[in-house]
Amino acid sequence: LKDTVFDIISLNDNSVLVEGKLYKKNEVVKTIRTDIEGIASTSSDLLPYGKFRIVESEAPDGYLTDGAKPIDFTITENGKIVDLTDEAHSIYNQIKRGDIEGVKIGAGTHKRLADVPFRITSKTTGENHVVVTDDNGQFSTSADWASHKHNTNAGKTSEDGVWFGTSEPDDSKGA
Repeated sequence: LKDTVFDIISLNDNSVLVEGKLYKKNEVVKTIRTDIEGIASTSSDLLPYGKFRIVESEAPDGYLTDGAKPIDFTITENGKIVDLTDEAHSIYNQIKRGDIEGVKIGAGTHKRLADVPFRITSKTTGENHVVVTDDNGQFSTSADWASHKHNTNAGKTSEDGVWFGTSEPDDSKGA
């Protein structure tokens, strides 16, 4: 994800010199930000030999840092690049979740309208799904209204569940 911020922390018992400054154990030695392709990097000679930890310190807009796990790594060779881009080292972010509900009424009559579709689009990801009003003109993306797991994202009736993202639908979370 673009614009994710990571802190690189020294895990060394002795101070380390990074960019002309000495850092003690557990101090942030460098902060880096991901590019448009979701990759963050340093120059090959930034970090001295030693043990370090990379921690996500700021998630991009629309995402949570919850569940982001720190990754420990070691620099053992001069100029060697430590590649943390494989699946085992990837840091996954949870989308901020919530629900929306509403009522559709006719112009002038204020009569509640059934079976009206609405397209809901995530500003974070651009993903979109259709919800449909019930007999009372109401709609909701809440699992209390319709399980996220029931006909997920079918968008045909008010009883179809809604779920954003690629993870399995979870009724304990917002759509």
